[in-house]
Amino acid sequence: MYDFDRVYDSRQMGYRGPNFGWAPMPDQYALSSYRRTESGVVGRPPLMTVLPLVSSHGPWAPLPRPVGWGDVGDGSVFESMPAQGERPDDVLADPGKIRAAYADVARTAASGGWVPS
Repeated sequence: MYDFDRVYDSRQMGYRGPNFGWAPMPDQYALSSYRRTESGVVGRPPLMTVLPLVSSHGPWAPLPRPVGWGDVGDGSVFESMPAQGERPDDVLADPGKIRAAYADVARTAASGGWVPS
């Protein structure tokens, strides 16, 4: 049976930004941290990785906005974003808001906003 060699959460990943409701950190930060500490390490042998990304899962509120990859840093760049977004309970209470929030996250994902260049 296989097991994980390492398990990271926001504390081990050095995240210093805000919580985004159900998502403890934006997917963009998780991908940036993974690249910095694991996949981007020169001479690294191939990896088998499970990297759960949750920004793209409901209730999609508040939704972090992509920033430039060079600006991700310790995640503090995301500090003002939760206050600018909808509250999860408000989105989940309104089918129109649910559809709009889903469309917003789908546009962000389709544009490559959370995918490292």
